[in-house]
Amino acid sequence: MLSKQLQDFLLTYGNPEIDLEEAGEYLRSPQGASFLQWLPDELLTARRDGELTPDVATDLTGIRLSTEADVDSWLSDVWTAWFGQPYPDRS
Repeated sequence: MLSKQLQDFLLTYGNPEIDLEEAGEYLRSPQGASFLQWLPDELLTARRDGELTPDVATDLTGIRLSTEADVDSWLSDVWTAWFGQPYPDRS
């Protein structure tokens, strides 16, 4: 099960009303830096462990993600915007 902090983060910053670039700027700012201590690892772990499924991701973000490939594509986009680097291979 996804942690409460990851669920809350995705509900807040993962929805389509939030500009990904602005969210990334916030995460890389002093005010958002605490998220960077846990967020990348939790996202990767949730995907690797099968917890961030299309249904869960859709429920938390409001973005229709129908397949595992859709989730990975979405994660690739947000990863680059949020963390300023390519989405790592999840294998």
